[in-house]
Amino acid sequence: MSSNANADKQERAGKARSSNLPLATEEPINLLLHRPLAGLLVKVLAVLSVTPNQVTVASGVIGFTAAVFMTIAGRYPLAWAAAAGVLMLLSVVLDCADGQLARLRGEASLVGRALDGTIDIIPIASVFVGSGLYLMQRGIPTYYVLPVGFLAGYSWRLHASGYDRAKQLFIANTRAGTRSNALPTLAEIDAQREELLAEGRRGLAFVMTVFRLYTIGQHKGRHANVYGLARPPMKDDRKRALYRELFAPYMRWWSWNGIGTHHFLTYTAALLTPIWPTAMLVVWWIILIPMNVLYAITRVWGRRLEAQLATRLGETAG
Repeated sequence: MSSNANADKQERAGKARSSNLPLATEEPINLLLHRPLAGLLVKVLAVLSVTPNQVTVASGVIGFTAAVFMTIAGRYPLAWAAAAGVLMLLSVVLDCADGQLARLRGEASLVGRALDGTIDIIPIASVFVGSGLYLMQRGIPTYYVLPVGFLAGYSWRLHASGYDRAKQLFIANTRAGTRSNALPTLAEIDAQREELLAEGRRGLAFVMTVFRLYTIGQHKGRHANVYGLARPPMKDDRKRALYRELFAPYMRWWSWNGIGTHHFLTYTAALLTPIWPTAMLVVWWIILIPMNVLYAITRVWGRRLEAQLATRLGETAG
């Protein structure tokens, strides 16, 4: 193998491991646990004829299986819940591995991103349902489990979408030429959907439709006038440096409330269930109280930073 080929292979491997995200946006649990485990798995997947999209689908299937195991634990030995925790962790690792594998092979795409985001819904929703069924079968009243589980699940959605939006906007506003890495436009999604339909790939076209609905939600509401969405992103190095100065601490705060943290709490609760049968219920309350407080503080902080940014851009405009 030539030195150029070796250098290219090493460069792609480095990109796969790095995730291509600014450090300020990285979730600590992903850096410390999920991504290193995914990197080990990618070494095996890279020599197999497995596509990143297949890894994404496998993540969803395994996550759904974990929910089934959690339900079974309601009537059978609690070891089923521990097995569910192992599968939840595997699902998360696979969810990290699909992106690493795509970068390693140079196959990252908007379709893959949309599929990943759509499939992510399956294990999250099913684990909440499975955990609720488990708790009710173990004697926790239905009138208690249903509202607490629903509110915790809805809170998870708010936290995950808020973190994802802030992360993509940070990328769009601090890096030159990375618009495709940030929130895509509806026109980009529609064009990709039409291309898939023309190719007869209706399943993936449906995924793009789901992704479009998610993206509409990301563009609407109080976020519609932030830089990188309705307002143009930072266009020169000076402005990008200003955005980074203001928003890097904000992103590090956000990183403790992303989807990786929620996953960690959930599979840890499942692993602890054999010795602490109500651990999952405790995690729901952690999501509902301290993590919602963190979310509320972050949202207020973000709006103040946007106002501060607008002021400083006006002061330094030349």
